Amino acid sequence: MRWACVAVLLVTASGWRPRLTCIPHWYVAASFYTSSSIPDGGDQVASVLTLLLIPVALGDPRRWHWQRLSPSADETSSELRRWTTVGAACFTFAVQLQVAGIYFQSSIAKLSHQEWADGTAMYYWAFDPSFGASGWLSPVFRVITGWGPTVTFLTWVPIPSVLTASVWNGSR
Repeated sequence: MRWACVAVLLVTASGWRPRLTCIPHWYVAASFYTSSSIPDGGDQVASVLTLLLIPVALGDPRRWHWQRLSPSADETSSELRRWTTVGAACFTFAVQLQVAGIYFQSSIAKLSHQEWADGTAMYYWAFDPSFGASGWLSPVFRVITGWGPTVTFLTWVPIPSVLTASVWNGSR
C-alpha cells in the first residue's frame, strides 16, 4: 500500500489529469492522517486542504495542470463552465481562509510563550536535540545566536511575517 500511495502522489505531483487524481490524492492524505500513529497538525491540514481542492480539480479540464486553460479546452457548455469557475473560486477562497486562520493562530499562540515574548526562542530551537542544527551547522548557529540582538531579531521576524501572510491570504 505504501508504494501505491507513493505512485498516487507522484502522479498527482506531476500534474497529470487533475480531474482524475484529486480524489485519490485526498484519499491518501486522509488515510495517512487517520492511520498515523503520531498524528500531526500538518497531516490534518493536508487532509482538509486536499478535500477542499477536489471541487477545484474536478472542474479543471486540462490534461496537465501546467498548461494554460484555453477557452476551447472544455467540451461543456459555457453556463456549466461559469458555475465550475464560481465553485472553484469559492473553494479556493475557503482554502485561503483556512491557511490564513492557521497562520494567524500560530502567530498569536507564539506570543503566549515567554521565550517568544522575550526574543530567545530561536536560540532554544537552534540547539534543540530533535529540531535544532546538527553537524556543521551547529557552530554557525552558535555564532549567529550568540549575540542578543541577532537572536531577538531572528525570533521576532516570523511573527509579523506570519500575521502579514494570514491577512494577505485571507484577503485575496
